[in-house]
Amino acid sequence: MTQQATELIASQVGSAINNQRTWGSIIYNVKDPQYGAKGDGVKDDTPRITSAITAAAISGGVVVFPPGTYLTGSFSIPSNVTVWIQNGAKLSIKSGATVTINGPIDAGIYQIFSGLGTVSGVPRIPYAIPQWFGAKGDNTQDDGPAINAALNFHDNVFLPCLSYGTTKYAVTTITLNNYKRIFALPGTLVFVIPADNTTFNIIGSYVSIENLYILGTNTTSEAKPIFRFNTTAGNIRKVRITNVEAVDACAVFRDDNHPTNIVVDCYVDDVKITLPRGVPIKLYDFYAFNHFHKTIVDFTANLTVPTFEAFHFENGQGLYMSRCDAFGYGPGTGNAASHGFVFINFQAVWLDRLDADTVGGYGFYFSGCQFIEADQLIASLCGIGGYYLFGCNDYHMDNIYAGGRVGLPWAPAAAHGISIIQCGVGARITNLTLKSNTGDGLNVSNTATGLFSNIVTNNNSGYGINETGTSNFNLFTNAFSFSNTVASGKLVGSSSNITNWKPNSGAYTANSAGPITV
Repeated sequence: MTQQATELIASQVGSAINNQRTWGSIIYNVKDPQYGAKGDGVKDDTPRITSAITAAAISGGVVVFPPGTYLTGSFSIPSNVTVWIQNGAKLSIKSGATVTINGPIDAGIYQIFSGLGTVSGVPRIPYAIPQWFGAKGDNTQDDGPAINAALNFHDNVFLPCLSYGTTKYAVTTITLNNYKRIFALPGTLVFVIPADNTTFNIIGSYVSIENLYILGTNTTSEAKPIFRFNTTAGNIRKVRITNVEAVDACAVFRDDNHPTNIVVDCYVDDVKITLPRGVPIKLYDFYAFNHFHKTIVDFTANLTVPTFEAFHFENGQGLYMSRCDAFGYGPGTGNAASHGFVFINFQAVWLDRLDADTVGGYGFYFSGCQFIEADQLIASLCGIGGYYLFGCNDYHMDNIYAGGRVGLPWAPAAAHGISIIQCGVGARITNLTLKSNTGDGLNVSNTATGLFSNIVTNNNSGYGINETGTSNFNLFTNAFSFSNTVASGKLVGSSSNITNWKPNSGAYTANSAGPITV
């Protein structure tokens, strides 16, 4: 992998100079007598470097910096001049000075810039690397300033893997403004090791973070996440975070819960969060076209967190989640506040193929939500229930499974497969399999005008279907119930009906109107 990274640097960053040599361009050595740069780190070489650049710019050429330290002020390299900085050569830029590079750069994985000045321009290279600015990747030096300097110089920053094992970049906060991309090669083991601070401070749009491992060191503070969507700085759109693994962090994704600014069109794909020490994903400012795909939160091996929520979204709208998983950490260590997926006061939620397994609370928790579209959800072995919906409207759910903890250790009583409480109009839930719950399979309380169809309930300690409180005008159709401890079903609403169903007794019933217990 290291060889691949090295070859990529050589072939892509160095391609311009290699082609220039092939075409026979003239090389201008800044140390040649007609230019006379010293490269001793003491004498100001600015006029001598400028002379070489001026000569090269006439017809295009290559300005070469042999090994040495070139103390310099401001100068500019035009787009038709290639700057070749050899290994051992550094431009030491004075404080307040700016070196502007608009042409190609030829340099390897070593430092080429130093000093208190800045490097800018529009260089003709596909990306910059932080080693040019002094990064070491040794897990000791703070490489954050070098990475930030590279991002200030170029929109794309590549983190090379420097050995056949792993490369670890210890960092303070990395700031990502508009159109910034930071990435490693897929398949390489490039680690970012944050200090006790926010790791990636996202303050701009069109940002991309790819192919990184992040080993969290902050295990206590919710205010210092791995990824901060800094909505205090303004609206954020089109952020892409892909193929990232974050380990042992308290907070991974956070925004600022801003009263007006929002996050739009964010895409999180192939992200794995393991051993989190708190709530890894808690977001408030996500509005419209945000998508979490193949995102996994795994608490399995972490026995030190008494309370967690894997995914928490609140006060937003426009969220699509697909193929995401929340894994708890086993019976006896969770509690009622440890939910898999939490949605509070959220509108327009699309959920597809999500799995909540062995969490201490509910697998899926919805409160005050509207316009829920869900397909292929699994809540397995969750502590106090599979699904909880409170005060929701217009929810459509299909292919829903809730398997409880009957007969297993740590089985809290009265844990329903699905709890629907004080929900309003527009409910449609189809193709339900609700089994082995210590409460009811389906519990509908103080809720009206719901349509529930194709229901299988078995081996639940309470009712298969249980309508309670002021519930009425609900229709349950195509229901098959067996081996439920209390009864197959109970209706309390005089205008509620169960049609085409087969209760515990095995006798087919075409229609039963409430109130009734079977």
